Formats: sequence, C-alpha cells, structure tokens
Amino acid sequence: MISLNMRCKSAALAATMVVSSSFGLDVESAKNSKAGVLASVARFVPGTKAAAVITAVTVIAMWIRLNTKGSSFNYKLKDWRSDFELFLKSLNIFDAESRAVLMMLFDKWAIGRQFSILDISTREEKEDGSVVTVKDKRIKAKPFGVMGYVDAYVLLQLKKINEHVKEINGVCQLLKDPVTTLTVV
Repeated sequence: MISLNMRCKSAALAATMVVSSSFGLDVESAKNSKAGVLASVARFVPGTKAAAVITAVTVIAMWIRLNTKGSSFNYKLKDWRSDFELFLKSLNIFDAESRAVLMMLFDKWAIGRQFSILDISTREEKEDGSVVTVKDKRIKAKPFGVMGYVDAYVLLQLKKINEHVKEINGVCQLLKDPVTTLTVV
C-alpha cells in the first residue's frame, strides 16, 4: 500500500509533467499556430461548468480557512520582498520544509487575515451622579491577503446591504403603487 504522502507527490509530479509537455504537438507547430500550446492545453481543461464548480469550491474553502484561522498574525505588506525570496528558494515541493514554507506563504498572501472589530462599552459617572455608557468600536485586526480583502470589502458590504433589503423593497412597493401601500387599516 502506497502512503498518502507518496500519492500526493506522484500526483504533483504527474500534474507537472502534464503541464510542461506539449500534449502531442511538436514545438515547431506550436510556435507557428496562433493559439500555440494553449490550444493543446484546452483539450485537457474541463468544461466551463466544472471549472466554475472547482473555482467556487476553492473560494469557499479559502473563506472557511479565513474564518477559522483567527486574527493574531502580524502581517505586513513591507515583507513582500523577503517573502518572495523565500518563495523562490522553496520551490521544491517534494521537500517537507519547502512545502511548509509554501503553505505558510499561501496562508499569508492568499488567505490572509480577517477584518475584526471590537465593540467597547465604557461606563462613566458624571458629576451629578448619573452613569452614562459610551459605546465605541475599535479595530482589532485589519484585513490582509486576497481572501481577507475580498471578505472585508465585498462580502461584509454585501451583508450590510442585505440587511436593508426589506426596507428597499418597501420603498419600491411605495413608489410602484402608493395608493394600496399607504392604505390605513
């Protein structure tokens, strides 16, 4: 029985060989044709439905990882040069340490960090003896990485818009038929 690690390495090697080969086209005909190697690759790419499903599953998996990861990571954009050098040094996917470095870089730059806000309530006592509660919000973690930015600037905004759909629908009904909408019961 072959181990899972060996099967993954074999699959990665097979995928690398498939991508790097010309799929039966000789190099001269690939250079002369307009589509070139891309046309030969298109024979092995699944249909658009399968590609859409694979993309959707990948994005959902990245979003789940973003939500379960936490936000206590100190990611900085100015580290990109050292991360890129680290990426280039660790392109050997068959080495366990290199694979761990690649996963760490993917986790940092593709998954990133989720935007999080803390609700803070401060109780203050005034001179007249009354107690006033002041509510405030503070940023716990800024978004980072592709999925972190998509979550913060697209998905959270869509969620806020979705909260107002009932009110928007009521205004549309009012504008469409004001007589029946404003009928007092």
